[in-house]
Amino acid sequence: MRGLILALALTLVEPDFSENKVYTFDYETMLLSGLPEKGLARAGIRIKCKVEISGIGPKLCLIRIHSIEAAEYNGVWPTSSFSRSLKLTQVLTGQLSTPIKFEYSNGHVGKIMAPDSVSDDGLNIYRGIMNVLELSIKKAQHSYSLQEPGIGGICNTTYAIQEKKRANLIYVTKSKDLNSCEEKVQIVTGSAYTHPCKTCQQRNKNSRATATYNYKIKHARGETVMTQADVEEIHQFAPFNEIAGGNAIIEARQKLALTDVQKQRAEVPPKEYQDRGSLQYQFGSELLQLPVHLFKIKDVESQIEECLQELVEATSDHLPSEAPAKALKLLHLFRAANEENYESVWKQFSNRPAYRRHILDIIPAVANHRALRFLRHKMDRQELTSWEVIQTVLVALHSSTPTWDVMEEATVIVKKHCPYSSSVLSKVCLLSYASLCHKRCSSSESCSECLQLFHNFAGEALSKSNTEEISLALKALGNVGHPASIKHIKKFLPGYAAGASDLPLSVHATAVMALKNIGLKDPKMVQAITLETFLNQKIHPQIRMLAAVVLLETKPGLSIVMTLADAVLKESSMQVASFIYSHLRALGRSTAPDLQVVASACRMAVRALSTKFDRSGYQFSKVFRFSIFKDFLMSGLAAKYLVLNNVGSLIPATVIAQLRTHFLGRVADPLEVGITVEGLQEMFAKGYSSDRDWETDYDFKKILKTLSDWKAFSSDKPFASVYLKMFEQELFFSRFDKNAIQNALQAWYGSDEKIPSLRRIISSLQSGVGRQWTKALLSSEIRRIVPTCTGFPTEASFYYSSVTKVAGNVQAQITPSPKSDFRWTELLNTNIKLRSKMSLSMAKEMIFVLGINTHTVQAGLEARTKVNAHVPVNVVATIQTREKNIKIEIPPCKDETNIISIRSKTFAVTRNIGDLAASKMTPVLSPEAVPNIMKTSFSSDSASGETDNIGDRQSTEDISSGNPFSSGSSSSQKDPFVQSVCFNSSTFGVQVCIEKKSVHAAFINNVPLYYLVGDHALRLTFKPVHTEAPIEKIQVTIQAGDQAPTKMIRLVTFEDPEAQASSGKEAIKKVKKILADTDDQVLISSRSSRSSSSSDSSKGSTRGSADSNSSSKASGVKHKAKKQSKTTSFPLASAAGERSVHEQKPRTQSSSSSSESSGASHWHSKSDKQAETNHAKSQVSSGSSHDISTGWESHLPKLYRLRFKSDHIHWVGEILKHRWLGALFQRDFLGDVIPPGITIVAQAVRSDNRNQGYQATAYVRSDAAKVDVQLVVVQLAETNWKACADAVILPLKAKARLRWGKECRDYRIEAVGTTGQLARKPAAQLKVQWGKLPSWIKKTSAECMQYVPGAALVLGFSEVHQRNPSHEFIVRAAATSPRTIDTVIKAPEVTLYCQGFRLPFTLPLGPSPDYETRDITAWNLFPKIASQIAQEDQSTCEIGERDFKTFDSVSRSYSFNKSCNLVVVQDCTEHPKFIITTRKVDPQSFSREVHINTTSANITICSASNSSLLVAFNEERVLSHSGDSEYEKNNVKIYKNGKTITVEVPDLGLKKVTFDGVNLKVTAASWMRGKTCGVCGNNDREKENELLMPNHRLAHSCSAFVHSWVLLEETCSGGCKLQRSYVKLNRNPTIDGKESTCYSVDPVLKCMKDCTPIEKASVKVGFHCFPKETAVSLLEWQKSSDKKSAFEDVVESVDADIDCTCTGSCS
Repeated sequence: MRGLILALALTLVEPDFSENKVYTFDYETMLLSGLPEKGLARAGIRIKCKVEISGIGPKLCLIRIHSIEAAEYNGVWPTSSFSRSLKLTQVLTGQLSTPIKFEYSNGHVGKIMAPDSVSDDGLNIYRGIMNVLELSIKKAQHSYSLQEPGIGGICNTTYAIQEKKRANLIYVTKSKDLNSCEEKVQIVTGSAYTHPCKTCQQRNKNSRATATYNYKIKHARGETVMTQADVEEIHQFAPFNEIAGGNAIIEARQKLALTDVQKQRAEVPPKEYQDRGSLQYQFGSELLQLPVHLFKIKDVESQIEECLQELVEATSDHLPSEAPAKALKLLHLFRAANEENYESVWKQFSNRPAYRRHILDIIPAVANHRALRFLRHKMDRQELTSWEVIQTVLVALHSSTPTWDVMEEATVIVKKHCPYSSSVLSKVCLLSYASLCHKRCSSSESCSECLQLFHNFAGEALSKSNTEEISLALKALGNVGHPASIKHIKKFLPGYAAGASDLPLSVHATAVMALKNIGLKDPKMVQAITLETFLNQKIHPQIRMLAAVVLLETKPGLSIVMTLADAVLKESSMQVASFIYSHLRALGRSTAPDLQVVASACRMAVRALSTKFDRSGYQFSKVFRFSIFKDFLMSGLAAKYLVLNNVGSLIPATVIAQLRTHFLGRVADPLEVGITVEGLQEMFAKGYSSDRDWETDYDFKKILKTLSDWKAFSSDKPFASVYLKMFEQELFFSRFDKNAIQNALQAWYGSDEKIPSLRRIISSLQSGVGRQWTKALLSSEIRRIVPTCTGFPTEASFYYSSVTKVAGNVQAQITPSPKSDFRWTELLNTNIKLRSKMSLSMAKEMIFVLGINTHTVQAGLEARTKVNAHVPVNVVATIQTREKNIKIEIPPCKDETNIISIRSKTFAVTRNIGDLAASKMTPVLSPEAVPNIMKTSFSSDSASGETDNIGDRQSTEDISSGNPFSSGSSSSQKDPFVQSVCFNSSTFGVQVCIEKKSVHAAFINNVPLYYLVGDHALRLTFKPVHTEAPIEKIQVTIQAGDQAPTKMIRLVTFEDPEAQASSGKEAIKKVKKILADTDDQVLISSRSSRSSSSSDSSKGSTRGSADSNSSSKASGVKHKAKKQSKTTSFPLASAAGERSVHEQKPRTQSSSSSSESSGASHWHSKSDKQAETNHAKSQVSSGSSHDISTGWESHLPKLYRLRFKSDHIHWVGEILKHRWLGALFQRDFLGDVIPPGITIVAQAVRSDNRNQGYQATAYVRSDAAKVDVQLVVVQLAETNWKACADAVILPLKAKARLRWGKECRDYRIEAVGTTGQLARKPAAQLKVQWGKLPSWIKKTSAECMQYVPGAALVLGFSEVHQRNPSHEFIVRAAATSPRTIDTVIKAPEVTLYCQGFRLPFTLPLGPSPDYETRDITAWNLFPKIASQIAQEDQSTCEIGERDFKTFDSVSRSYSFNKSCNLVVVQDCTEHPKFIITTRKVDPQSFSREVHINTTSANITICSASNSSLLVAFNEERVLSHSGDSEYEKNNVKIYKNGKTITVEVPDLGLKKVTFDGVNLKVTAASWMRGKTCGVCGNNDREKENELLMPNHRLAHSCSAFVHSWVLLEETCSGGCKLQRSYVKLNRNPTIDGKESTCYSVDPVLKCMKDCTPIEKASVKVGFHCFPKETAVSLLEWQKSSDKKSAFEDVVESVDADIDCTCTGSCS
């Protein structure tokens, strides 16, 4: 063994380079980028050269490169070959001509020394060669792993050594995992606003890299020499799943072979060598070189001027697709320039608006300290407008890399030009600076300076109590997202700071949301804070819900989630409970990898929660979340919608919409929008805080005193506020307060100071206004640069740039001309002619680059996607408001116009700085490589019946020019890859064409990446169509009112090819006969046998077909309109009458109630028919008093099998008595008897004055119980094509029909809406039937129906497969409660149903109405329903003698009949508007008095001696003794009806207060929900918290609740002799094993001093206990503040005094 070790010690020696020897190697390196499959294009370079390494001293070597030969590869792999590039060879020779020195010892490369003349790029190529020489050979080991330094960092390396002793050869193989590096060398920019998805990266690596080195080392003559080295390095990039999504690769190879060893001394150049670092790759100016283009920079200033000139010229007229590329080139030049160049360009072009705009767009995107310094100087000199400062600061700070120089300049800008205020500039500037600090803090650099700035700002804002500045400071801290800010944010959180509870609710919400970004860095701390905030029920529910949102964003574990669920089970607020439950349920459905742990915890929590939360209505707060994640794409999308409601309010208080994406192993929130409505409904209800003293804060007399000063309050709360976040960074927020709205109203109604500005606007419009706005924007620049073993960097980059242009001219002619004192409303009485010529153009370019990118050479893959949009608007509009006429004129389509075009193509690109003209772009996939089956021509039927031929196209490979819809062939045949469809409208001389081209590589590898690789194009084009005569213009005229007939160009008539249909009288008789038959059939009893029903059912389809044929035949009969004739009825009347009746009758012989259709096919399965027949029998037999809900409930038929019984048939039975029966069902053409109400003519004005276009006329005829509406569209040319839409609206039924084609006969769709019953529940039904339809409608509806089951499943529907009629669609809804409905949807082949579907409003359910024609009309039915719904949404509280019912309909049997005032209901908002109290006047009688105190009046209602009621308004009697009377003043209405007094103050939320001397009823407006308190409750629709006392504790008994709302007096002179006192429990319970003394947590009613109780009542109260030996006294307990937050140890019943007698003076 010792001999073996000795032999290894002698042989396993690292190679070395002896002094005074020159070792010559042949070196070849190659770098290729592309897809791994053959037949696709790749791009790369190859370098061959001679490398001489000489030992020039101890551990010091000299390396020289010469005989360089460079070649480029750009073609199909592997058939193409490298082509030599002389110019690239010359460039590389110049870079590598100087030899460099390096330390080399024991196989390790040390310091590298080179003159300053050697460029960074050239030095890195040297490093690539020296990287081959790096070896770590361990003696006595043949296989081992270690961390070895290299060009890419210190990476995990595995060695395998084989030895051939006879040949003195050693073979060394080492493999490097370039993903496992301690000091990985790379640059990543543009992703600072995203965070890694660690779970995604564990499952899938988007980028992998590995390198394998094979060495051949020879030991001879006491010297170890490396004779050959082969290196292969592969970088794999997988944008999707690396296994199933496809990969792109970058392959690097090196070969170093020893050719000669000469014993001579190397010549060292006489230059000064500097230390240039180690073997690790050194980044230089890679970030300055954009990978999308390569050009020489000679005179940067002149090149900037030239490029700027090109960009301005390109955007002056039509925006070309090359505009984004020109903007990127200009950006590149600005990055290479210095501040002197900036100043020179600015002085030359700042006075020219077009140039100025582009300069201020590009310089912020330069994103370095020079650009920021230039902008700061412009701000210092006030050379920029406020708007220019805002947009430049926003872009510059968000784009910049947070280097030390950048942070220094940004800090100066913030301190000098961003004052701490609520201005737009201050908000944008500070928030953007906070985002820059976020990027700084995310790196390893210190960010204490910018953090201190915001911490100081927050402290100053808090000291000034400035809500706007506090919000701005908190939002800025939220943008930074640093854990060091937590202690500062806590100062604004309720429960953490003494004064935080006094801050507005909006500040609390902002403080909680500021923790969201911090949770990404310190989730444990944020979880502790948010969980504690949520569990604190003293905090406002909205803040608790937001705290839960932030908590769940931190992805808590199972224990925290279950704690949250347990708190929900004990939650008293349904708003909070519903919100948390829906959030947990939505999160539990997520499939994103990073959410699997928390999603699993949420699913367990949902199982533990009660199912009652699942059925909570839309009035409660909820979270809606849609998410999708595809494993084969390793990408996902999630959308979340949070609705935070105020208690009892239908309008959400806060709405937050979020969008989240998973891609490339990272998570980003690209968009978040939040809207908070703070003052839309009398501001937020603030409620009384429970941590304040009872006696001081609930002084109702003080409340009454402040009521009179209500209008003097100047609330600074905003009505609404909105914020916008992008990538988790808040960009802007704004508040809409009272002042802003008043200014808007002032501007609308006109005021003296506003008139001049309005007059200027009108004057400028009359003289003409021309504007042009252009914006160039680099929206995204994401780059990842890593070195390769060759010394060349490889880069994966994504660029998204756009140029947007809006140009327009507007001129208005107003007659009569506005006067000097006009208002906006006066424009309604003028004639306005508006000429506008506008255009919106957008050019967008997205570029993805993978390959080499240096100043010298670029080689790799480029995927370019270009989007061009051009929307021209050229309109002349004339508006005559008094005449109700609008005329619009549009020029015809004369030239082919591309509205939008999208082109995506992937290229293999090579460029070198020496020969830019030789740059080459080869499509990765050529059309010739596609198999023949892919070239099969696609033939599509166009909407006009014609196909579009695309030929005579020129071939081009460049995406930036030529026609993208070309395969490269010059033949005139149709391109096999192009699919096109055109919609031809020859009437208006235009056709709309959609062309699509797609050539992809999926036939090689069926993975997502290969679908993207290739050539894709989509284009929407408007093309002119040849017409007989030229079209001069397109004119649209709209005329309403009496003048509508005068604008008709063609008289509407209907041809009658057959004999006149039955007359009106015959139609009436036929309808009567049918109705009579119907009545007979309705009376069919359950005695009909099953067999007869079955036999009838078997004949149903035949009879249905006969009915269908006859009906369709009848429907084709039309009448001929004559000017002198009387009204002619539609021949369809008889058929319509039959259908109207057949649809209502319960047929036991038919297949289903949904099969009553005319003109449609009916196919049913036998089982369905029998089921419906049997159910019909059961329904008839159930007409007795048998209750189906008992006895055989388990045998009830399914919801979707229940029959619908229409109410309309009963109504028809009543109206048969009236003479207008025939007019009800006969469908007359209304144009024969009434003029049109509106006429719309769209015509193409031809040069020969022939009519061409369309005319639409609308007719409306209404009476008490029927409304007829008809719309007829005809062609202006003499054709028989028409489109007819008509509808009949009845009180209990509405019917609509759409027909079109020849005389409106070819196609038809009908819809009938009816009210009725479903299983004895009030219901409504909508039935849609159709006959023959165009193929495109069938195809579209079939595609839409594929998504219906999935959408229905999400909404909670169940699915049943049934053979329903193929030409029928039915929706039925039955009300099962005021807020739930059972819904059935029957479509062909599928039936969907849902039980208990929640409604956002209350249905007006009640007794069935009496169907009398004098009560029901078509016009008043829906308003009555709406009124009933509104009334149902109001709340009424009732106070009786011995019981009361709260607003939330909770009844209690308890009363307080003594002489103390009892608070019935009170406005408990921040500024109360009313309070209603009542007290008993005489203890011996039931009489009582009511006091209604409002901000506008004090009203007292009391009993008189004669049992009548007296009313005093502000202590003045207002109503008479007898009879009905009425009084109204100050928006207060009082009236007397019999013995009942009614008071209405709707403006303050009191809809109605009625009092009859004993019973008191209070009806509150719907907008007062959740804002009241008192015995009537808080009116929040939550019954669990009805016993809420003034201190926000829940009473333990009804008596304790009522006692808490007794209004006490200071002295007993007023009759109330009670006071509140804390009591001691009369026993000593054992608590925690110790005998204890207990005191009540809440006070109890007791008699005043010198008074004795004469009546008592038992109340339950909670007690807090102390160990007996350490207990405080009762007096100390009353003075202690601990009782406010004390918890209850026991609940006991004690006696409370409710009536007292006093002797002497009492106080």
